[in-house]
Amino acid sequence: MNWTQIVIAIIGALGVGGIGAALVNWLANKKSKQVNDFSSLAKVYEERLKALADRAASVECRVEKLEKIIKTLNTELDSKDDIIEILQRAEKAHKDEIDKLNKERLEQIETNRKQGERIHKLRLENTKLKERITLLEEKLGNAKS
Repeated sequence: MNWTQIVIAIIGALGVGGIGAALVNWLANKKSKQVNDFSSLAKVYEERLKALADRAASVECRVEKLEKIIKTLNTELDSKDDIIEILQRAEKAHKDEIDKLNKERLEQIETNRKQGERIHKLRLENTKLKERITLLEEKLGNAKS
């Protein structure tokens, strides 16, 4: 039993007549009005909670979609990282091959230069030898006559 019911019982017991009835009606209406107010508030909060629940469900759905997109993008990124790594290894292999071929080319150029010098020296020696042969043949030819 709450205090409102106690007051109503006391007033009823005293039998104050019209004043008691008015007071009882006032207290009863006040209680009814509070119930209606609470009921209205409950409906408003219930509607708000439903709207929030709907929104939360919608956001959760969007989050799931975005997580799938992120997973797909991460997979693509990993794949592209693998491709980049493969291409970088190929680039290094090509660079190493180019460096090796450049070194061989420079060695070949040096060999060709040395061979060119040797050819030039041999031609000079050959020319000198021909001149000596010619001189010897002339001396031998003059000596026979």
